[in-house]
Amino acid sequence: MKAKELMLFDLVKRKKDGKTMTVVELRYAETIAAITPDDVYYGDMEDYHESEIEPIPITPEILERNGFTYSQRESNSLCRAFVFGEGKSHTWAMVVLYELPIAGCKGLVQIETDSQTCNGINKVHNCDIYYVHELQHALRMCKIEKEIVL
Repeated sequence: MKAKELMLFDLVKRKKDGKTMTVVELRYAETIAAITPDDVYYGDMEDYHESEIEPIPITPEILERNGFTYSQRESNSLCRAFVFGEGKSHTWAMVVLYELPIAGCKGLVQIETDSQTCNGINKVHNCDIYYVHELQHALRMCKIEKEIVL
């Protein structure tokens, strides 16, 4: 994983023990400063080289834990779809996880809005998704402030 792919408050894993960390500072070229949930109370953050961190794969369990619901209508034998915000607001997100990669893509996030939240009216934004931090980026892009719980 490259440090330059990350944004503040992205969730990543520490390779040595698999502990979840939150990026709190983007340092020079290949280094980030991150904090674990245990360290939040003490304000202790550590520097990590990009070789010491890894992304967290997106899973159906993580999606469901964060308010995404399984969509029978959008799912089929090739993929499982999970929807967030449909019918509740003008902006909704759908994550599609493929059973087998299709054209090298393991998953897709689609965000649609009928407001100007995403720089236009009735805009649909699609992007590949493999990891939790990529979902965080897609939601932020459309001004959906959602804290992801692992």
